[in-house]
Amino acid sequence: MMSTIQNFVAGPFGQSAFFPFIAALLVALVMRLAGGPGRGALLAGVGIPVGWLVCYWLTFGLPPFLPPAALPKLAHVGIAAAVLGFLLDTRPVKRSTALAVAVLGLAGVLVWLGWSPLLRTPLGTGIALALCWALGGIALWRLTLVAEDGAVAAAKLLAAGFGLALVVTLTGSAAYGQMAGGMAAAIAGYFVLAWLAFSSPFGAAALFAGVVLMALAGMAALFGNANPIALALLVLCFFGDPLAARLRFGSGGVAKLLVPVMHGLAALLPVAAAVLVSLLLGGGLPY
Repeated sequence: MMSTIQNFVAGPFGQSAFFPFIAALLVALVMRLAGGPGRGALLAGVGIPVGWLVCYWLTFGLPPFLPPAALPKLAHVGIAAAVLGFLLDTRPVKRSTALAVAVLGLAGVLVWLGWSPLLRTPLGTGIALALCWALGGIALWRLTLVAEDGAVAAAKLLAAGFGLALVVTLTGSAAYGQMAGGMAAAIAGYFVLAWLAFSSPFGAAALFAGVVLMALAGMAALFGNANPIALALLVLCFFGDPLAARLRFGSGGVAKLLVPVMHGLAALLPVAAAVLVSLLLGGGLPY
C-alpha cells in the first residue's frame, strides 16, 4: 500500500496532473473564503502559480537560490508571480496596470531565461525571444478582455496550457512537457472553482500565471525542441470568442453555466492545429 502511494506521488500523473490540480483548487478555495466574495475572487488566482510550483517541487525538488538553468529560473518566476499577484490583488489595481506589469515582466523574464543562448547567437535568439514576447503579450492582452469572467479566461488559458503540453511532449521534451502539463492542471483546479462560483474575475495572480505559461512556451522553443509554428498557433486559443458565441445554446442558468465550456471547446481547435503541425513538421527552431 505504501509503495503504491509512493509510486503515485513519484509518477508523472501525480506530479503533473493530480497534485497540481488539487493544490490549485484548495489554495483558490481558501483564498476565496478568506478574502470574501469581492477580494477573495481575485485572490483565488494565486492557486494557479502555487499549483504549478507544487508540480515543479514534486518533479525537481526545491529550486536553488541562484538558479543555473532555465527551468529553475522559471520556478523563481512562479514564486514571484504568486507573491506579486497576491500583493496586487489585495488592493484596488486597474486591469491595465496589471497587464502592463505582466507584459513588461514577460520581456524581462524571457531575456533572463534565454540569456545563455542570447550570448551565443544574439541575432537568432533575439528574434525568437522578441516573437515570443509579442505573441505572449497579445495572449495576455486578450485574457484581460474577458477578465471579468474568470472561468472564461481560465478556459482559454487551460486550452493553451494543454496544447503546450501536447506540442512539447510530441517533440520529445519530457521535462518541459511535464511542466506545461502541471500548469494546465493548476489552471484546471482554478477553473473548477471559478466556473462553479460564478462572477469570479481574473485577478493579477492568475494573469501572472499566464506570464509563467508564456515564458514556458518560449523556453520550450529555445531549449525543448518545440515547433515554433505550432507554438504560435496556440495564441489563437485566445481568439475563439465569435465561435464560442455561435456554440452557445440553452437558456437561463444552463446557458450561463455552459459559456466557459463553449469558450474552452472553441480554444481546442487551435490546439488540434498545433498538434497536427507538430506531427507533420517535427520540432526545433530554424537556426
